[in-house]
Amino acid sequence: MLTNYVAQQIQELANENRIVIVSTHDMNLVLNENIHGIIYLMKEGNIIEKASTKEVKTNPEKFKYLINFVKGKSDDN
Repeated sequence: MLTNYVAQQIQELANENRIVIVSTHDMNLVLNENIHGIIYLMKEGNIIEKASTKEVKTNPEKFKYLINFVKGKSDDN
């Protein structure tokens, strides 16, 4: 699967102590169990929510906008 391949490549770069910045709409990639980092959710050019991947996985109820984005819902729902 492409998402797993991309996640593996990102992890390999991180293991080499490289900084990896990924801009994507693919939250399956972002929340992949092998990727650890900070998620910034933006709307209209502004950051509306920020969380570590660990925080989102352990306390999803704290991150309404991120979870709605993952579910394909607008932040108005």
